[in-house]
Amino acid sequence: MTALTDRSLFRPFIIDDLLSNMSIIHGIIGLYVGNDSVLAQRVGEFYDEIRDKKSILKLRLASDDSILTKIQYVFDTRLNTWLGEMYENAENILRVDHNLINFDSIIKSVTYGTFSIELPPNLLPKIPDKKRPAPGDDDKENGRGNNKQKKGVTNSNIIPEFKLKEGETWSMFTNILVDSCLYFFPWLLQYV
Repeated sequence: MTALTDRSLFRPFIIDDLLSNMSIIHGIIGLYVGNDSVLAQRVGEFYDEIRDKKSILKLRLASDDSILTKIQYVFDTRLNTWLGEMYENAENILRVDHNLINFDSIIKSVTYGTFSIELPPNLLPKIPDKKRPAPGDDDKENGRGNNKQKKGVTNSNIIPEFKLKEGETWSMFTNILVDSCLYFFPWLLQYV
């Protein structure tokens, strides 16, 4: 049981992650049951609604950083419940609650700001146990009074040709490295 609840799962942090998940799920459903099925149509409608309401989701994301995870969780739960009911009632499809795959209520509650759900513990963000001091914090400011110098790793076999010359700093080389990487890999711009 511990292994099941201790797993870390993918959490969408940006709306495009959520849309990507929905697109993948929609594609898989289309492969297995066909694009004309009720399930594929409902998931496609849900994807379109999320894409159309991107600006509202951005506003909700500003006040609740786990709103996308909550939407994904509700979507997955309802979808899996419906699939389970379909499997159990394959003989009598009238027993299946098809409202489970009607995702309009999710979109409406997000739009009106009434969407609220409690996530299971394995979907909550991990909170660090101990707060690390920020770089540059003085030990005296932290109340420790410990001013020991941190020892770095030194290389005793430095090749003279690779040593920094007088007036050179490592920052000069890091800028060159970043600029050349951006030239060859322009998609890195989103991370700089």
